[in-house]
Amino acid sequence: MRVLVVYESRRGRTRRAAEAVAEAARRETHDVTVRSIAEASSAEVQETDLLFVGTWVEGFILSA
Repeated sequence: MRVLVVYESRRGRTRRAAEAVAEAARRETHDVTVRSIAEASSAEVQETDLLFVGTWVEGFILSA
């Protein structure tokens, strides 16, 4: 499975979380790419089977 993890990070915490998500997916033998939102291309997004998106928040918590 092709997995794409994209993130936006101000101080590095979200980047580290994105790398942790990617490592967990790699342990499950998935093909994983990690990119900042600025680096990710629309082609990468379209070609992925599973997409994780992470971003920083300031005082706001959202859970689904």
